[in-house]
Amino acid sequence: ALAYYQQAVRLVEHKIDAQSDLARYLNNVALVHQQQGNPALALTYHQQALAAAEAGSDQVEYVSCLNYLGLFYKNQGEVVQAGCYYEEALALAQKIGLKGQQAALLNNLGQLAQHYGDLSGAVANYQQAQAIFEKMGAKSSQAGLLSNIGSIYQTQGQEEQALACYQQSLVIAEAVGLKTLV
Repeated sequence: ALAYYQQAVRLVEHKIDAQSDLARYLNNVALVHQQQGNPALALTYHQQALAAAEAGSDQVEYVSCLNYLGLFYKNQGEVVQAGCYYEEALALAQKIGLKGQQAALLNNLGQLAQHYGDLSGAVANYQQAQAIFEKMGAKSSQAGLLSNIGSIYQTQGQEEQALACYQQSLVIAEAVGLKTLV
């Protein structure tokens, strides 16, 4: 996979009109390096991808690159840095109307808040993401978020709210054939 992505990078890296493609390929190279246990090289490729997306004036790809950087830092245990990238990506996603990205980023921010023990912040982010997914008709994402919210309510001792979320999640999961939540 790495050789394929590196070849793709070489094919598009000098084409002015292919900066978005370059950014995607660079992020793919970064992911492979991260999986191979080379975070320094992965970070370099993620940063190059961000620069390519910016050079190509592709705001959609730029949001994606910011999210990748947030995920990278989260995986490295640097949750403050991850949050900064998620927040920047979310602001741009909201500005340009990328609903799916907004929901995904709110979910990521919810995970960070939950990690920090800010359970009310986590619930607020998860609820916003869940509402967006509901409007989009993204049922499996919606079911997962409801389960996450239920888990937090259960941790807080709010058994009735937890049960309501779990039941709603189960109904959706069964309706779409999602076996992991059933």
